[in-house]
Amino acid sequence: MRWVLLVILLLGFAPCAPAAAQPFKGEAARFRITNDADSATTKRIVSFGQVFRRGQVRASSRLTVKLGGAIARSQMDAKALYPDGSVRHAIITIQAPGMAGGGTLDGVIATAADGLPPAVAAPPRPVPNVQLALTFHPRPDRVETFNIDLRNLAQAAGGGGARPWLNGPLVLERRYASERMHGVQVVFDVWTPAVGAPRVDVIFHNDIAQNPDISTQVYDARLSIDGTLAYRVQGVAHYPYATWHNVICADKAPPPRVTLDLELLIATGAVPRYARFQPDRSATDAVHKLATRNDRPLGSASVTPYMPATGGRSDIGPLPAWAVFYLLDPSRENQETLLANADAAGSIPWHARDVRTGGPIDIDQHPLVWLDRRGVAAPGVLGRRYEIRDTRWQPDDAHQPSLTYLPYLLTGSQYYRDELAMQAGFDLLSMNPEYRGQAAGILLGSQVRAVAWSLRTLANAAYILPSDSPLPHYFEAKLKGNLDEIVRRYVKGDELAAAGDLRGYLPGPYAQEGATPPWQSDYLVMVLGWIDSMGYPQARTIMVWMTNFVAGRFTNDKRGYDPIYGTPYFLFVADPKSTRLFSTWPEAFKATFDPVRQPVTTLDYPDWAGGYAALARASLVSIINATGSAQARQAYGFVRAQTPLMDASYPKEPAFAIALATPVQD
Repeated sequence: MRWVLLVILLLGFAPCAPAAAQPFKGEAARFRITNDADSATTKRIVSFGQVFRRGQVRASSRLTVKLGGAIARSQMDAKALYPDGSVRHAIITIQAPGMAGGGTLDGVIATAADGLPPAVAAPPRPVPNVQLALTFHPRPDRVETFNIDLRNLAQAAGGGGARPWLNGPLVLERRYASERMHGVQVVFDVWTPAVGAPRVDVIFHNDIAQNPDISTQVYDARLSIDGTLAYRVQGVAHYPYATWHNVICADKAPPPRVTLDLELLIATGAVPRYARFQPDRSATDAVHKLATRNDRPLGSASVTPYMPATGGRSDIGPLPAWAVFYLLDPSRENQETLLANADAAGSIPWHARDVRTGGPIDIDQHPLVWLDRRGVAAPGVLGRRYEIRDTRWQPDDAHQPSLTYLPYLLTGSQYYRDELAMQAGFDLLSMNPEYRGQAAGILLGSQVRAVAWSLRTLANAAYILPSDSPLPHYFEAKLKGNLDEIVRRYVKGDELAAAGDLRGYLPGPYAQEGATPPWQSDYLVMVLGWIDSMGYPQARTIMVWMTNFVAGRFTNDKRGYDPIYGTPYFLFVADPKSTRLFSTWPEAFKATFDPVRQPVTTLDYPDWAGGYAALARASLVSIINATGSAQARQAYGFVRAQTPLMDASYPKEPAFAIALATPVQD
C-alpha cells in the first residue's frame, strides 16, 4: 500500500509536459494595393511577396485577407521558413476587386479561425498559346531558326518535372524548359490565374556550366501570344554566362502595384533600419531615366558594368541607393528603377548554371572549381575554363551591388530568385579554392569590403531562398562558417593579439603595406548589423569585438589619437617596412599623419552622405542598435556633432542612412 502511495505522490509532483504553443491569431501584415492606370479596372488576381514575424504564420495557417475592410479571396504559397518552421517569406495571391483609376486599397493579412472558407479550386486553365521563333546567325552566310510552342513543351512535360512554384485555387505557376539550341536554353515561367489574363516570363540562358562549346550566340527573337506579336528583338549578342528575360501578357494593362509595410520589413530583419525622409525627386528621376533608357536585352540599367571602378557609386551599400529610394517612396517610378536594375543582374557574366540542378555549381560537391580565367575546366562540371568574353561587364566581389534580393522578396519572381542564387554562388566560386579552403568557402584573405559584400549576399540568399530547396541551407552553412572563422581566428584567437589597443579590424591585402582602410571596416560592421537582425548571433559577437577599433578612432583623444583624424582613407596599423603590428593608438596616429601632418578641422567629407564620415555614422549606429555599446554612443555623438549638414544630403544619396532604433537625445 505504501508503494502505491509513493507512486501517486511521485506522479503528483512530476513536472507537467509543456503545453503546445497556441497558434498565433491576429494581424500579421499590412500592405497597400494601387491602380496606377488612369482608368478603372475590373477584378484581378495579384501575387506578391510578403514577410512575416517569427512564429506568427505557419504553412498550414488559415489566412484572412481584407482589402478596404472587405474580405478578399487569397492564397498563400509558403517559401522561406524560420528554424521553428513558421513562415518567414511567402507569396500571397489575392483577388482584388475592381478599382478606380489611381485608386488605392489598404490590405490586412491576419491568421484567424473566421473568414471566408477556402476558395473552390478553379478548373484547370490551358497553357497560354505562346510561340517563340529564335533565329540564330552562327555565320554570316548561315541562318537557323528554331520554333518553340509553349503548349507542346507543357504537353511533353505532362505532370512530371519540378513542383509548381505557385499552386492553389487562385493561381498556378509552372516552369517549362526548351531543349538547348546552340547552347542557348529558353525557360518559360507560366502564371495562370483563375480570373484574368495569364503571364509568361520568358528567360533566355547562355550559362550552362557543362557546355564545352559555350560562346557568344547571335540571334533574333520573336514572341507571340494568341497569334499577336508580343515582343521582338534582333541581333542579340548573347555572350557566355549571362541571362535575360522578358515578361509577356495578353492583357496590356499594368498590374496593380503592391506596397509592403516598411516597419515590418525592418522588424523581421528583411532590410536594414533606414531613416525616414522623402527622397529627392531630382535624384530619383535621374536614376529612373538612366535605368530605363534602354530596354534591349543584356543592358546595364544604372549598374556600373566595370565593377572594380572606384569612387562614390549609387550601387554600393548594404542595398543600392535606388532600393532605398523605393523603400522610402514606393512609387511606380521607383519600382520601375528597382526592377530594371534587377533585370540587369542577368547581364553580369557570373552565371555558371549546373544543368543537373538548375542552380550554381556546389563547392561541397566540386571543391576545386574556380570561376576565374586562371582556373581550369572540370569535365562534367565546368565544360571549359571560365573566361569573360565579348562584354564590358567585369564582376568584382569588392564592388558587387545587391541587385535581386529585394526584388525577389517583393515580387516572388522565379527569375530574381535564381539571379540571387547565382550571385551568391559566384561569390564562393570566384575565390581561389586554395584560399577559400576548397569546400569550406572561407572568404577571409580578401579586402574587407569584399568580405562585407559577399557575406551580405550569402546572408540574403540564406534568409530568403525557399526552404524546400537545398540552396538556402548551403548558403547558410557558408555564412555561418565564415562568421565562426572570424570568431575563431580573431575574436577568440590570437592572430591579431599583437594589435593590442588597436584590435578590432580584419587584415586584408592592400596596395599600401601596413595600412588598413577604416571605411571598409565600416562596411563590414553595417553588414554584420543587418545579419544580426536576420537572426545570426555570431555577427553580434564580431561587432562587439570590432567596436574597439571602429569606435576607438573617435574615443581615444586622451590616449594620443585626435578623433578629428578618425576618417582617413588608410590608417597605418603596422610598420610598412618590418610589418610589425602597432599596438597603441599613438603609434597608428604618428605613422599615418606625421611627420608632415596636414592641419585638419573637419572629418573627411562631413556633409556628404556617401563619404567616409557617413560610413562611420552608419557603422556606429549599427553597433549601437545591436549591442548598445557606450563607447559607440560616445563615438557617434562626436561624429554626429561634426556632420550637422549630412542629414540634408541623405535624400539624394540614402544608401548609408542607417537610423538609430532609439534616437539619441541632444
